[in-house]
Amino acid sequence: MVNASLNWASIVGIVLAVGGAFLYFMRNFKPALARDYDVFFAAIGLLCGGILFFQGWRLDPILQFGQFLLAGTTVFFAYESVRLRGITTEQARRSSFFDDEEPQPLPKLSPPTTAQRLGLFVIKK
Repeated sequence: MVNASLNWASIVGIVLAVGGAFLYFMRNFKPALARDYDVFFAAIGLLCGGILFFQGWRLDPILQFGQFLLAGTTVFFAYESVRLRGITTEQARRSSFFDDEEPQPLPKLSPPTTAQRLGLFVIKK
């Protein structure tokens, strides 16, 4: 039996599930901001969002309010983390120590002899 109703806990569950999906799909449209551990936190967001959506009707109002505060804090810190990733990536790009100069051409070498191509070493006296 699935009992889902629209209350504060289910709304928080929807927000967490959408936030988890956004964190997962950020790899596709902003790969510079994505990190490897985002997949883990995206899975946790989807799981917690699903649990709150389908089982949130069982919570007392004070527990729903606690989940609302906890999820709001989590979403804020996730947003802040992604925003700071963007800022540090942009600063690292601006203050790069490497200048992208044209590479110097390699000196021309004489073509290898047949002995060198075959891997034979000729000892000359």
